Amino acid sequence: MHAEMYSDESAAMYGGALMGDASSNSKDRAAKAGQMLIWTGSMTVEVMNISNAAAQITAKTKEMGGYLEGSGQDEYNTCPSSTLYLRIPSSQLAPLLESLNGVGDVTSKRLSSEDVTERYVDMQARLETNKKLRDRLQKLLDRADEVKDVLAIERELTRLQADIDSMTARLKAMKGNVDYASLVVTLNAKKYEKVLGPAGYVWEGAVWCVKKLFVWQDESYEQQ
Repeated sequence: MHAEMYSDESAAMYGGALMGDASSNSKDRAAKAGQMLIWTGSMTVEVMNISNAAAQITAKTKEMGGYLEGSGQDEYNTCPSSTLYLRIPSSQLAPLLESLNGVGDVTSKRLSSEDVTERYVDMQARLETNKKLRDRLQKLLDRADEVKDVLAIERELTRLQADIDSMTARLKAMKGNVDYASLVVTLNAKKYEKVLGPAGYVWEGAVWCVKKLFVWQDESYEQQ
């Protein structure tokens, strides 16, 4: 075998031909595939007790096949708040949002989606193309008998395998985002006015009298 038969240029030629086939078929595949949507939502709720509300929301999420991905608290805000990061099966996102109306007073709600069908199908086609090219190069490597040929093919195989691993991970992540929607729920403590009972009014009156007493004493001292 001659080195030029296994050069990077030859490998690129193989790849170009395969990529051309993948590009021409990607739109047809996208048309045949079902629509793939990534759903995201956010919700802000005012509640009387943040801990109880968080536990209730987490329980509802688990009942619908979802899970709590993470949470955080804002300790520096004058109004206590907590944020829940939830993952829920996409088909259950709207029902979950509806069920959370009873947790407290909903002050904001947002629901949006992103169509990734064509992007997913195109990446899947390119992944299959890279796998076919890898298999062809592997066969060439098995027949190579010169060091230059082996090095050229191994270099291309290394690059292809890195691309394959990267695309596989990205496809897995995209599929996960399609299957499970993301929901961010912010819980704020309700603000309420202080209502005094009879004893409270007596105490407030006593405090007022003490304050006035010191004011009168200060005035008497100044007159002297």
